[in-house]
Amino acid sequence: MLRRIATVALLLAALAAPSLAEEPLVLKVAPAASARGRKLLVSDVATVAGADAEAAKKLLATEIGAAPPPGFTEPLPLETLAERLRAAGVDPKHVRFEGARETAVTAESKTIPGRDLVEAARVEILRETAALAEANDEILPEPRSTPGDVVVAPGRGEGVAIKVRRRSAARTGRNVWLDAIVTVDGEPAATVALPFDVHVFREVVTATRAVSRGEVLGGETLVLARADVSGAAGAPIERLDDALGLAAARSIAAGSVVRATDLFRPPVVKRGDVVTLRVLYGRMTVTARGVARTEGAVGDVVSVANSDTNRVVSGRVTAPGLVDVEIGREERP
Repeated sequence: MLRRIATVALLLAALAAPSLAEEPLVLKVAPAASARGRKLLVSDVATVAGADAEAAKKLLATEIGAAPPPGFTEPLPLETLAERLRAAGVDPKHVRFEGARETAVTAESKTIPGRDLVEAARVEILRETAALAEANDEILPEPRSTPGDVVVAPGRGEGVAIKVRRRSAARTGRNVWLDAIVTVDGEPAATVALPFDVHVFREVVTATRAVSRGEVLGGETLVLARADVSGAAGAPIERLDDALGLAAARSIAAGSVVRATDLFRPPVVKRGDVVTLRVLYGRMTVTARGVARTEGAVGDVVSVANSDTNRVVSGRVTAPGLVDVEIGREERP
């Protein structure tokens, strides 16, 4: 009987005694502290001791607001610390404060040189344009300016990184804009807009001298040269044969890149010209003289009046003064 009473008494005593988890954690506040991240943690300003190691670890990792700007020092009174802990869900009954009544918190800083931002953007431009460029293209990103240095917190885990995103749709030419985003522990801390001129050098057809509108281009007028083909409308011509014999649709300055939109096929048959009609009928060929009613370049279809019959026929211009008319073309295998 006495043994049973003693056992019950021990159980009641155990239930009445506070558990280790209920014992308050001792938060000892330092008079001065430094912060590496953009957010201030309890571990930045105090140490925590207590029997419950897991609870102490959790308290140390609790966020207590934003850190001061990088390189600056701000006071953190004990009353403010207690309010922030309460806002973070920490029950004040479970914490006993010791140490300083106020902490001078200094935010550590790291300086990112402006030239590093430019270099990160340049590398991204080269990476993006590599898939679009032709085999022998040379891509030259040229920054229009260099930004100032950026000061951020050094961070705790991932630290500081630079990410680049495109702002403008254009990938080459003048005023290609990108954003250099400085992240701290994976979160954006600063964004800097960067303008570039992105040049693309390629071997293309260029004018050796000034060319007037309507002038037919010959071999002495054109040359293959390495030139900047970025930014302008119209595809540059890359073979001399694709430009020789064509006429300038507009004036072309000496040294300019010749583009497809700069040229047109000049008419070799004009209205009123006397032409040779070559009538092709199967394997037979008959020629006659005629007068052009419309004008056209080589390959164009024009109307011609037969001088003998005055009958108007349609034919394709094959050379200056020569129009072919096909009748009953033979089927070829």
